[in-house]
Amino acid sequence: MLSKDKVDSFAQALVHTKENMRFCVDCFYLTWGERCHICTDSSRQRDSICVVAEPKDVLSIDQSNSYKGLFHVLGGVISPLDGVYPEVLRIKELQQRCSTGEVKDVILALNPTVEGDTTSLYLQEVLAPLPVSVYQLAQGIPIGSDVAYLDEVTIGKAFEGKQKL
Repeated sequence: MLSKDKVDSFAQALVHTKENMRFCVDCFYLTWGERCHICTDSSRQRDSICVVAEPKDVLSIDQSNSYKGLFHVLGGVISPLDGVYPEVLRIKELQQRCSTGEVKDVILALNPTVEGDTTSLYLQEVLAPLPVSVYQLAQGIPIGSDVAYLDEVTIGKAFEGKQKL
């Protein structure tokens, strides 16, 4: 059993996190400041954006060391049955980032589910008029799996075999 001091310390840490954690103004990953550590890292490839559904996906992909570009967190995937429509996702922000001419490649790293595939198809359509090449991760990631729980080798192989859409 934990001591009262440890429980109090843990509770304070949770409150501090809740009050101070926010979304990056560029990519919508989690950060303590205005911009996250990935967006402020000058060694990152600025012409490539990897689109993910949730912040946990950024963590998994970044830890794999397979991808050195920037990210964009949508905040979910299209799921009408759950009340999630394109308007509530950060798709307009992605379009804006891709319209500057700085971004050349967009890699869709969404889970291979019906909702993930629907979102990918929608993004392909929305990004088609923009001057970017759109890719999706190679098939081979198990259907129904969650990107956040894949191992480093699987993520690495998926990036090696990405396909232009």
